[in-house]
Amino acid sequence: MPKIARALVNLSGVKEKELFLDPFCGTGGILIEAGEIGARVIGIDVQGKMVRGAEENLGFYGLNGNLIVGDASKIASWYKRSRDEGNDVKEAVRHMKLIMGDVRSLKGKNEEELRDVAKELKVSFGLVQETADLQRLTVVNFAAGGVATPADAALMMQLGADGVFVGSGIFKSEEPEKMAFAIVEAVNNYDDAKKLAEISKGLGIPMKG
Repeated sequence: MPKIARALVNLSGVKEKELFLDPFCGTGGILIEAGEIGARVIGIDVQGKMVRGAEENLGFYGLNGNLIVGDASKIASWYKRSRDEGNDVKEAVRHMKLIMGDVRSLKGKNEEELRDVAKELKVSFGLVQETADLQRLTVVNFAAGGVATPADAALMMQLGADGVFVGSGIFKSEEPEKMAFAIVEAVNNYDDAKKLAEISKGLGIPMKG
């Protein structure tokens, strides 16, 4: 399998530091081979257990990747929605509230009810049970899209995100370096209102939504 995976990576023509996407990543065999040649890897799989396996396997080889639980057939619609919604944190807020609301709804359900949820979602009972027990997703839950200020980043953390991805919110701000540092500090101090107020001073004009 590793030889086949490396052959597929070679056929893709991807080079070091270039982006490599495996839309049906499974447990990450092809991602590992792409990562070994220095590519920046993204993996998508509809099954959470596969994504967790890919994360573990990449980690075993000392590799990092952006792993997503989702339906790769909907990539085009993800792009269209992102383009249409623009840089507006309200969509990230709506999405996070939706996710965490579904997670919280599992609390207090008995085994039969959790099995019904697993059947409806077409996932394993074990995954639903673990999510109910942890009261969080079993994979890293990042917020992305529209985060443009330290306040935005802190809000997403307060809503249940494990971290934030910020690109345009930094590079399209008046003071990118200051904004990047401030957003990192906001993520680390999201529950400290006084600290957040200090962090947010002197950053210039943020990205326009």
